[in-house]
Amino acid sequence: MDLAADRVAGILVLHFAQPPSRIVRLTVDHITNRAAPPQLRLGIDPRADRNTALLQLAAELPIPVVADLLGLHIGTAAKWADYANAAHTGYAAARASRH
Repeated sequence: MDLAADRVAGILVLHFAQPPSRIVRLTVDHITNRAAPPQLRLGIDPRADRNTALLQLAAELPIPVVADLLGLHIGTAAKWADYANAAHTGYAAARASRH
C-alpha cells in the first residue's frame, strides 16, 4: 500500500473536491513543490467530505467557475449550487424559528 499516494488523493478529494477519476490521471510531473511532504490521517470518508467541499465551493463561486474548476458539466455544477443554497435556506429558516 502506497501511503503517500493515499494521502495526496485524500487531500485532493477533501480540500479541492477533485473527483477520483481526475486524481488517478495525475503523475509525479504534476507536483510543483516537493519540499514538504503532505500529511493526512487515513480512515477518511471521501464521499461525505467531498460532498461537503463541493457544497462549499458551489456556495462561494459562480456556477461556470465551479464547472470549469472541477471538470463538471454545467448542469451538475448548477445542481450543487442549488443544494448549497437550499442548505443555507434551511439553516436560516431553522434559526428564525428558534427566536
